[in-house]
Amino acid sequence: MSPGTLSSFRGYHSAKRKPRLPIVKDHVLGLKDSTRNIYVTDKGDGVELLDYLIENRLYSIFETNGVFLTTTRTSMKETDC
Repeated sequence: MSPGTLSSFRGYHSAKRKPRLPIVKDHVLGLKDSTRNIYVTDKGDGVELLDYLIENRLYSIFETNGVFLTTTRTSMKETDC
């Protein structure tokens, strides 16, 4: 992951929405601490999540409504997609 920011697309389904259409949000990934490979995902609604870069993957763990969730994102070249 290169320093700076990039747009990140996340889509997921909500059991609360009828019909069950995907929810799509645009998040911004920023570099927080380059010496420790820590990034921050700004969700745009006042919530920021810490991400930890290990090799070419970002790992994040967070809690919402009493449930712990994890995310993993892998950096890929456009030619790999």
